[in-house]
Amino acid sequence: MSTETSQLFGVFAHLFHETRHMTGHIKKSDLHSHRHPNPGQLRVIFLLAKNPQMTNSEIVEKLSIKPSSASGLVNRLVEGGLVQRHASPKDKRIMLISLTARGSGSSILLMSCGINCLKSSLHR
Repeated sequence: MSTETSQLFGVFAHLFHETRHMTGHIKKSDLHSHRHPNPGQLRVIFLLAKNPQMTNSEIVEKLSIKPSSASGLVNRLVEGGLVQRHASPKDKRIMLISLTARGSGSSILLMSCGINCLKSSLHR
């Protein structure tokens, strides 16, 4: 293994280790499970931060997960107050999923923590 490859693995290991630190910035009360957000929940939060309104089907497609997995992740985030469901104004049968104000604030905080963590890892 080359020195560059070894250093890169070191950076990724550090980033992986720091995810717990990053997710600790969301208050435990922000999630129904009273735990740190799991990686699946983080993926949904970040996806909704980029795409303000999505259907469950769109989340399934973008994250390449099963519909039941997406529903479970969204349900936990809804119960935690980070995500909300609302009917589409064009078609009331379609439920749109979006971040709440709390979810939006949490996504910004997590992204800034992630950027800072990445910067510190790259400058090691």
